[in-house]
Amino acid sequence: MKNFIVPLDFSAESLNGLKMALLFSRHTKIHIQMIHVLPKTPDEGKTIANNDMLQAEDKLRSISQEYNSLLGPESSIGFVVQRGRIYQEVVNQAELLPGSVIAASTHGASGFQELFIGSNTFRIISATGIELTTGSSAPAPNDHLRPRPYSGRIPTR
Repeated sequence: MKNFIVPLDFSAESLNGLKMALLFSRHTKIHIQMIHVLPKTPDEGKTIANNDMLQAEDKLRSISQEYNSLLGPESSIGFVVQRGRIYQEVVNQAELLPGSVIAASTHGASGFQELFIGSNTFRIISATGIELTTGSSAPAPNDHLRPRPYSGRIPTR
């Protein structure tokens, strides 16, 4: 069974990574592991930090329930909330689960931000050799639009 690690920041764009993983779940048995990463907080902010953790868990539980009906028959969905740097925690999660693929939807970076900081997707790619499938802010394709193997002759000139 493949494990699809799906980073979520609760934006519409990040949900496209989940939708992409759901498409795979209809054709093969997979486990989708959603991950939300909160920033590390100093010890004096523990009460606020715990509240943020609970809110993130509630959102992920709600998303899990909402999308559960779209899962393939033998696939499963779960979630985890971590603290730290997004790219590091996503890579850590993928390395914990054997046969992992990271399904990320990227917001993209532009201008000076791209030059100096880079995107989390680029950092994930740089930090691991684990398979990564990415999408943009465009909606995930519908199942009936997925590519089919070509069975005809290739035209020649």
